[in-house]
Amino acid sequence: MIRAVLLVSLLAGQAAAQTAIRLGEGAQLTSSTAVAPDIYRMPTAPFSLAEQPTERLEGRITRRSWRLTADNAETLTVLRLLRQQLTEDGFEVVFECETASCGGFDFRYGIDVIAPPDMEVDLTDFQFAHLRLDGDQTADIALLVSRAGPVIYVQVTEVRPLADPVTDLPEAVSGLNLGASDWAASLTARGRVVIEGLSFDVGGVQIAEESVGILTDLAGFLKDQPELSFEIVGHSDNVGGLDANITLSKARAAAVRQALVETYGIAPERLSSNGIGYLAPRASNETEEGRALNRRVELVLKAP
Repeated sequence: MIRAVLLVSLLAGQAAAQTAIRLGEGAQLTSSTAVAPDIYRMPTAPFSLAEQPTERLEGRITRRSWRLTADNAETLTVLRLLRQQLTEDGFEVVFECETASCGGFDFRYGIDVIAPPDMEVDLTDFQFAHLRLDGDQTADIALLVSRAGPVIYVQVTEVRPLADPVTDLPEAVSGLNLGASDWAASLTARGRVVIEGLSFDVGGVQIAEESVGILTDLAGFLKDQPELSFEIVGHSDNVGGLDANITLSKARAAAVRQALVETYGIAPERLSSNGIGYLAPRASNETEEGRALNRRVELVLKAP
């Protein structure tokens, strides 16, 4: 089952070598995932000339985030603390920057960031650093530090090479049909999947008729996995105010849940819905193509 494979992946990530991060007793871990194999595109320079320079890294990717209340602390202070810890552990700084020198908005949306509320990024106050450990225990770490009011958020993305290549697909993925396999693979690797092809009336919450096939396939997948529960999360582009976009994205997610429950007979206790507006884009909102990608509904696997 997907949940079993996902839990195995998380436990394997915890069991594997993972750099200790020491933030003090007041720090709260908000997210921790491990995926192997996976790809991470490590920023190598500030955003420039309409692109984010990156280095393609492969291996076991662990993503962790914390929040800590620090009324008087600066993001740079927290970054320096972490940088000192890592350099004492043998890491060397490869690249670092802060808000403006990183490229501001474009840099933030050109890198991999854990979705809110687990990780929040203030576009006017964030710090980034890439550190590398060479030798027998090769590792790359990306540090991202930002804040939301009095709360400082820290994201640590770590890449370690795999000892052996992975040649077999997980049983939960290989045993499903093609459409379900795509959903299963993403849920296993990331805990969420975009319901691609789902559309609504322009500016509204009515599911378009051409999306019926998508919902039918999704319902079939859900019926094949009766032990799993999901959050349906709506997302929007950044046209209009945040409150209006959150309201719209919540309503669209609720419409999908309602259709799955009332039309397809999915048990209502297995599904909940929410919406976060434009707070977690997957592409730049500077182009129509990017805005279209950001207008989406995702299926998020709930914890057991």
